[in-house]
Amino acid sequence: EGEMLLHVGASVSRRHNHGGADGDFESKPLSNLSDDWVESTVTGVEDLMLLGFELGFAWQSLHAQFEFVNWDASAIASTNDVTYNAMYLQVGYFLTGETRPYSGKKGMWSRVKPLKNAFGEEGGWGAWELKARVQMVNGEDEGTGNDMTSIALGANWYLNSATRVMLEYINSSVDVPGGSSEDNNILQVRFQIDF
Repeated sequence: EGEMLLHVGASVSRRHNHGGADGDFESKPLSNLSDDWVESTVTGVEDLMLLGFELGFAWQSLHAQFEFVNWDASAIASTNDVTYNAMYLQVGYFLTGETRPYSGKKGMWSRVKPLKNAFGEEGGWGAWELKARVQMVNGEDEGTGNDMTSIALGANWYLNSATRVMLEYINSSVDVPGGSSEDNNILQVRFQIDF
């Protein structure tokens, strides 16, 4: 009805590779310019089962989303069977009073439209959004692979419905079997025009 929204989704995908094929489980630390920090390759994957679950919530200027995926690979050689999973939780809030639009027909979030465009005839400042995200990737199984936890804080400035500027700070920690870990910090800025 325009003020409150709850979105629930689930997915199941089972894939069979005749003769087996290599399967890759990879993840970046919330930055597309980065290399994959979680990388695991399973050789001779015969069956792959993917399970997914997602939630979306919006109430006035507050919105949140959650997603979980489980990646279960059964290999021809049973010693290569592995299970990986990943999840994230993201929360955002519009300081300028906008709500996060949703398309019921497509079952997904829609384009943000500022109440008043920046630098336009309306004399507005566009839409300002604060956001936070935590992401956990479990790419370790029986002593091989690694885990990664990333925390991001940022702000989005929507000048109009097609233009936005994004600023984000990310702290990402990679844990390797045996107890070693590595912390990394990323500061990224992005300018996007989307028609």
